[in-house]
Amino acid sequence: MEFSTFHILAVPPWTTEERTIQTEMRSIRLADDLGFDGVWMAEHSGSDYGTMGNPALMLAAAAACTKRVRLGTAVSIVPLHDPLRLAEEYALVDQLSGGRLELGVGRGYQPIEFNRYGINISENRPRFQEIVEIIRAAWASEGPFEYEGMFYQIPPTNVHPRPLQRPHPPMWIAQGSIETMEWAGRQLIPFMAAPLLPHNVLLSRKEAYVQAAVEFGHPEADARKTADSFWHLKNVFVADTDQKAKDYAERSLMWFFAELNSRRMFEAPAEPQPYEFYLNSNGFFWGTPDRVADQIRKCSEETGGQRIICWFDHGGMDPEALDRCLRLFGEQVIPQFK
Repeated sequence: MEFSTFHILAVPPWTTEERTIQTEMRSIRLADDLGFDGVWMAEHSGSDYGTMGNPALMLAAAAACTKRVRLGTAVSIVPLHDPLRLAEEYALVDQLSGGRLELGVGRGYQPIEFNRYGINISENRPRFQEIVEIIRAAWASEGPFEYEGMFYQIPPTNVHPRPLQRPHPPMWIAQGSIETMEWAGRQLIPFMAAPLLPHNVLLSRKEAYVQAAVEFGHPEADARKTADSFWHLKNVFVADTDQKAKDYAERSLMWFFAELNSRRMFEAPAEPQPYEFYLNSNGFFWGTPDRVADQIRKCSEETGGQRIICWFDHGGMDPEALDRCLRLFGEQVIPQFK
């Protein structure tokens, strides 16, 4: 199995932006040292629970202080950006990191983010689809390329730098609606799953992905292999005892879900829930290292997933407790799956 970390730059009222950024960078360096396979950055702006408006900048900083982890976005909200600028910025990250970029993309779901950039959120699906096509074409081209779409018209042009990985870095699509899954299947682009999505719903959406891919003309074996390669975001709290793991997470997690503008993307209920609800859901791995390992095995058996993005810090967690959590996972959980 593969394991990565998740970083959203949440800033609850008991901490500061400076401390948050420094804590996240410290966790990224630690993940690289502990044997995690990657680190993933979430783009959000206009809210305290997500303050990373341009993940490419954070990934460039991560590229400079790590040696081996893959560097990804989970996800970049591409309709908020110019497609050529995105292609160039993330290609530069790929060059700076020695070919370690993984580009996860999504169409966005928060009106506040679209409103502050003056973009109509009702256009997010067609804009998203066009931008994905443009980035892939720009990266794969060995010379000038052009594009004619509903929203973007690009005359013959070159994009520099081109990514180091050829024909382009791996791309991932945020799993959302059935329509998104079917479109991803037709493109044969793998997906990323939200933490609280019921496993039976995840399996049905995987099947929709496969069926759309096959109907579009992809071999079924390729479609199923790609569908099974998904990354699964999960909330992870590890400590020396179960009680310490519960205590470690409560304040930050409950603040995060109270602040969340839209719970849909994380598949959370619309109404606020008690802490025990989240702990007892399938979206959380918590407890001692052995307990967490057992939960991971159960999840993998139910979903077929072999890739977990571990969300350790929902904002403002004690740096020493966070370091301990990462070390316990890296030193006592990961080796059970390698």
